[in-house]
Amino acid sequence: MTVGHCIPPLLCLIGFGWLAAFAARFHVPFPARNLFIGICILGCFLYIDVLIIFSVSSETVALWVSRIDHIFILYLIPLYLQFFSAYLGIERYRNVIRIVYGASFLLMLSAPTDWLIRGMQHHGFGYWAIGGELYWLVGLLAACSITIVFSMLLQAIRSERRSVFRIKLIYMGIGFGALGLLIGLNILPILGFSIYPPGNFAFVPLGIFAFGLFRYDLLGMNLLVRRGLLYGLTGLVLSTVYATALWSMHLVFPVSNDVSILLFTFVFFLLVGISIGPLQRRLQERIDSWIGKDARQYPAIIRALSRDIIIIQESHRIIERLVDTVHTSMRLTGCAFYRKEGEPEGLGFELAAFCSSSPEIVFPPIYRPDAAVRKTFLSQGKAISIEMIQTCMEASLSKQFLADIERLGASLIVPLVCQHHLHGLLIVSDKMSAEPFTSEDIRLLDILAGQSALALENATTMEQLRALNQELEDKVAERTRSLQEALENARRMQEQMIRSESLASIGTLVAGTAHELNNPIASADSLVQSVLEELRERSDIDADILEDLAFIHKQLGKAREIVRSLLGLSRQTADKPESIHLPDVVQDALKVLHNRIKHTHIRIDVVQSADVPEFPGSFGDIGRLVLNLVDNAIQAVDPIHGVIQLGISVDFEGRRIIFDCDDNGPGVCPDIRNDMFKPFFTTKPPGQGTGLGLYICHEIAMRHGAHIQVETSPCLGGARFRVMF
Repeated sequence: MTVGHCIPPLLCLIGFGWLAAFAARFHVPFPARNLFIGICILGCFLYIDVLIIFSVSSETVALWVSRIDHIFILYLIPLYLQFFSAYLGIERYRNVIRIVYGASFLLMLSAPTDWLIRGMQHHGFGYWAIGGELYWLVGLLAACSITIVFSMLLQAIRSERRSVFRIKLIYMGIGFGALGLLIGLNILPILGFSIYPPGNFAFVPLGIFAFGLFRYDLLGMNLLVRRGLLYGLTGLVLSTVYATALWSMHLVFPVSNDVSILLFTFVFFLLVGISIGPLQRRLQERIDSWIGKDARQYPAIIRALSRDIIIIQESHRIIERLVDTVHTSMRLTGCAFYRKEGEPEGLGFELAAFCSSSPEIVFPPIYRPDAAVRKTFLSQGKAISIEMIQTCMEASLSKQFLADIERLGASLIVPLVCQHHLHGLLIVSDKMSAEPFTSEDIRLLDILAGQSALALENATTMEQLRALNQELEDKVAERTRSLQEALENARRMQEQMIRSESLASIGTLVAGTAHELNNPIASADSLVQSVLEELRERSDIDADILEDLAFIHKQLGKAREIVRSLLGLSRQTADKPESIHLPDVVQDALKVLHNRIKHTHIRIDVVQSADVPEFPGSFGDIGRLVLNLVDNAIQAVDPIHGVIQLGISVDFEGRRIIFDCDDNGPGVCPDIRNDMFKPFFTTKPPGQGTGLGLYICHEIAMRHGAHIQVETSPCLGGARFRVMF
């Protein structure tokens, strides 16, 4: 045996011992933790056995050391299979694992006999066991277990969609999977092949596994303490290097007496004492540089985000700034923010902002967790990782959380809580480098989440104040419009009152004048009638004189009729009402005006509805109203090209009959529309109009409960007089 043959199993022993101490000392809560510790402890037994049988010179001692060791290490096979089944969450091999445990137990009973190990064979590297009649069963169990483990790993790698977990599985397969394969190949020298045991090179996959353990968090340890562990590992590595160097120097430079040994040892440890401090400090600096290469920028990121969000008062801009900062600074494949739905009864979250570095990253628009998950978000207030869910939550809640994380494509969920109010959830996907999240990363997310939650609380308050202010301004504007409308209505009512008072006063004047004229006209008419009757009895009177007197009598009758009409209008009384059919009134008016238009080219069109109901009133008064309006239109249009359209329609919803008189004349100037219904107001030259026509129309309409108005004709372009009965 040489020192070189013992170094590989010594490295394997150190690796297994450190992993067992690490998992046991820090109580790392990852799946199948106890199985992992058991494998590491049995690995230590295996390589202690290897070192002993390599070092002893007695075949009997080597044989019993190997037999005793096989009592324990036979359980490496079922533990190895059960560990990967639990780590990958595959339950269908449960019965196979029970069978392997049973077979290992039966083989354990035969370990002290020749059936399992029948002797020892000396090789160039030392003693090694010779298998008995049952050792082929050990090889069969190991081969079956290794085959099942690699099939599970390949299936898990193919089905895993997220790159970070796929890399973890690859490292687990190369590291811990290949470890089992190499240890299983130790059966070759046991079966008689004179080769160095392949399992002694297990330190190579152990090193790969250790690298993946710290860089990609293979066992889901959350790695919040990994820097201290790595510091401890550097001390262990340095101690191993110094011990190996001391052993090698003793072999290369053998000493012959005790004084030389003491002197040599003193000088060696003096050099160790001088160099171990700087070397360990240098290694720790390298570890800090490796672990915290991104974390060095985090204080500046925190300051920049704090400076920005403190002056932003819009919540959507705060959310966008937060998502962009986290996505950029941590180099994520995707990052999103889900804000609580606006409805008071809404229990879900809606996607408010997101950043994605890959088209494969798709966030659902709505996320609705159940009540228990929402309560956890509100009470937790810190970043929630997959490892925390698997180890710190009860089974039902953990299952729901893991399903939600899978649906969201998240590695971390960070609730934003301020004053017991959950503003939303920050969804953090994997890093683009597929590295796990460090304690610095999680601390950064917690700080940014706390600052952003406070900023969102302030922004929400400001938005509510702005909304209340806008609502108040809208109400003030609405009240102002209502007040303006009321003032406009009051102004119109005042104008109507003034006009009504004016018309009433003028009506009183007209009534008095008509009454004063009535007596002289009646006296003159009576005298003319008496003279005419007397002269008709005489035969010597000229016929022309009689005709003149008859004409005077007729004209006095007309004057008396006009005065009677003025008195009737001034009294605002009406005769006994009769049923009026407006189309008949229009036809009678056109017959009266026939002589006026027969020598012109004016065209008068009548457009009326099919069924025009009758309404109560004075046929004569309505006739005069229509007659005056049509007569005004005839006077306004051109005698050659004039067009007048009379329309009769029914508004059944408003229970109104509408009469329209449209013309293509010059129209009515808006400035005089308020004065044109006043008595004696006219636009005609002096001597050509009395200004009473539209006034009489207005009074007739008022007596019949109708409303008359003037506007621009939409069909002919001139004036439109509309009367609504």
